[in-house]
Amino acid sequence: MVVTTDRPRRRLRGVLGAAVVLLAAAAMVAAGIVAARPGRLVSATPADGALLATAPGTVGLEFSRPVDPGQAHLSVAPAGGGRVLSGPPRADGARVTAPLPGAPAGAYLVAYHVVLADGTSLTGSHRFTVSPAGGADPAPRAAPPDAGSAGHEHGVVDPATVVVVALDALAVAVVVPLARRRSRERLTRLAGMLGGRAARRRKEER
Repeated sequence: MVVTTDRPRRRLRGVLGAAVVLLAAAAMVAAGIVAARPGRLVSATPADGALLATAPGTVGLEFSRPVDPGQAHLSVAPAGGGRVLSGPPRADGARVTAPLPGAPAGAYLVAYHVVLADGTSLTGSHRFTVSPAGGADPAPRAAPPDAGSAGHEHGVVDPATVVVVALDALAVAVVVPLARRRSRERLTRLAGMLGGRAARRRKEER
């Protein structure tokens, strides 16, 4: 006679409960890492190193977090030195812009210093060139890491990596116990079959 119990079911419920807790903890850790990331410059218009056929009417910087309007400083001047050609900067959310009226051909240096809403202070610069023989205005691109900028992200763990590791752990926590359970069930059925055959043989021998 085969006696069944609810122990495997209770064990499975326990494993699934632990898996849910694990995923919730991974999500909280990932959210905390994202929130702890320092602010940074995301893109610049014109982009660093851009070669333009005509001078832009404005220059703009996009940051990863909102900028304090009272701490937004942006200027454009000839790369070889000279007076600032750009007008007063304006911060709108995470974007800072400054007008650049009537800039002649030449190389320009864009310098900025901003304080983000989280208190992060960023300082940096990049260049672009206006040349009538240049190509079309390239699309904005992500700004490269600037040696003079604050808020580097060295040593920060990618949240995606945390989630992948959590999913791997979940697979181990759920699949392995299920596989073991099925193996035990198969061994139990095999033992029952062998025992039944042995009993029949003993009856036949009698």
